[in-house]
Amino acid sequence: MHSSRWQSQLTVARCDYVEAAVARLYGGPALGQEEILIVGCGQGQLCEELARRGAIILGLDDSPLVLEQTQRHARERVLGHVITYLSGQAEALPFASGSFSMVVCLQELAQVRDLRAAIAEMARVLAPGGLLVFEALNGSWPSRLLLSWLGERLPLALGLEGAARPRSLIRPRELAFLLTAYGLQPAEIAGLPPGGPTNGGFLWSLCRLTRLHYLGYAVRLPASQQGSPLRSEPRRRASQGSKRTG
Repeated sequence: MHSSRWQSQLTVARCDYVEAAVARLYGGPALGQEEILIVGCGQGQLCEELARRGAIILGLDDSPLVLEQTQRHARERVLGHVITYLSGQAEALPFASGSFSMVVCLQELAQVRDLRAAIAEMARVLAPGGLLVFEALNGSWPSRLLLSWLGERLPLALGLEGAARPRSLIRPRELAFLLTAYGLQPAEIAGLPPGGPTNGGFLWSLCRLTRLHYLGYAVRLPASQQGSPLRSEPRRRASQGSKRTG
């Protein structure tokens, strides 16, 4: 029960952040105006919460079995008319370039096999001026130490569905470098650690502490404002983990 409440509170905090990013970029509520692509939708908690807030959702996941269960749950919650689920991978999105004004990837970056390809694909399907909201596990030594110590409990506590061991850890400045290289202008990076305890869970609030994991958003630049293609990365590269366990 406590785990369920924990996850529910974290989902609400994530969706609050998405709404805040939309308000900052567009100057007001805009969740219901455009279809939002959710990359790595998993069991659909994020999709359903955003749909309840007025968004039209297209959820993408690479597990047909999970998608079948997720679709059934959305229909049971009478959300099937505003949520569509599709099978696909973050590294090869099945959409034309510039198809979306908003892409959200809050649980998937730590699980992708090729982080660079996933970022390139999300940038590609965004229209100029479009918004990418992301979440990542930091590649800092405190994050690696906690991951080594806690194992699968750390990703699960952060609401990272599926894998017990994340594949990709990346520091905020390294992720900002990749975003910029693929035509995205980073606008904000913030930490989201648990705060004080509540009845059966914890409060989640934004802060400047990003050593463990962090959220942020970036804006797709017009082609005329984009830099040169990616040639090199910072000295400390994104860490690609071994095969998923569990």
